[in-house]
Amino acid sequence: MSRTGRSLALLALPALAFAVWAVPLSAPSRAAATPQAEPRLTLQATLYQNDFLRRTVSLATGEYGLGIQDRKVVNVDSELDFGNYYPNMLLAGVQGSQVGRLYDLGTSDELAQRYGYQETGGGGQGFASIHFEGSQLVILADYATQTFQPFTEGARFYHSLPPSTSQPIGAQVGHIYLVLIHDLNDPTFERFAKLIVTAHTDDEQVTVAWEEILP
Repeated sequence: MSRTGRSLALLALPALAFAVWAVPLSAPSRAAATPQAEPRLTLQATLYQNDFLRRTVSLATGEYGLGIQDRKVVNVDSELDFGNYYPNMLLAGVQGSQVGRLYDLGTSDELAQRYGYQETGGGGQGFASIHFEGSQLVILADYATQTFQPFTEGARFYHSLPPSTSQPIGAQVGHIYLVLIHDLNDPTFERFAKLIVTAHTDDEQVTVAWEEILP
């Protein structure tokens, strides 16, 4: 679904390791251990408000969204912008006919408090747990038992109608966001991701980490 690799016109707004295990020969009746799933890739990028090449990023690849071709700046795949249109604001859906919005879930502790699960030291379990089980969006219920519960506010956001124009939101360190991008000219296109702001300097830069949420 990504447009990476395609050189488009300038931005138009509004328009890893393997687990190895062995079964001892002395215990042939012992069941082999179940291999763990390969860790999902979480991408990260630092966006610079005053850098004309590194102010946007592709959520599909983690590559910066702008480049230079034939002595001009061109769009490659700009899905998330920082500060170009709204100072110190994140803006999703900044190319062609795409529109995007972000939803602020608050900090890891605030999210855990709302859903009643206990975070581990350093946080991040709530963020990591957000995923689809079938068609249902879920979040952590209990870390020890690795059980999940319906993620109600996430589902409301995901199923809401696309806006007519992209909507900015302030970048706040430690806050978790949901990101949803649609293409008004392509009903099959959708980019849905969870994102966390890990660093932010006013009027300069923001560092974000994210992972796509796939149905």
